[in-house]
Amino acid sequence: MFRALAEAGLRIGIVSDIHFDIRPAFVHVGLDPFVSAYSLSYELGVQKLDHKIFHHALAPLHVAADHALMVGDRSHPDGGAVEHGIPTLLVPTLKSVDDCRLDLVLSAAGVRSSLEQAPPT
Repeated sequence: MFRALAEAGLRIGIVSDIHFDIRPAFVHVGLDPFVSAYSLSYELGVQKLDHKIFHHALAPLHVAADHALMVGDRSHPDGGAVEHGIPTLLVPTLKSVDDCRLDLVLSAAGVRSSLEQAPPT
């Protein structure tokens, strides 16, 4: 999903209520090159629902709230993006590594993955 979004020219920002630096985990799994910005509550001193974390997330991406897409899995904190004017896609929390829900992000962003097959003609 990250690769497909990046190949489509879209920028990715990570917004997290985490209390430690998650950047090394993104580096470890090879996702860091696709991430344009991180907005982490432990650095900012605010958590989701507070408009400051969403404002901080949008600024380095150079995108207006109504042209962004927030993707989350918790309705209360992640829904705070809606209050900031950001369209929001909430997906159920993954229960196993076999769960696939991130294709919904590609659909919502209007991006086709190179892994998708073209429809029959």
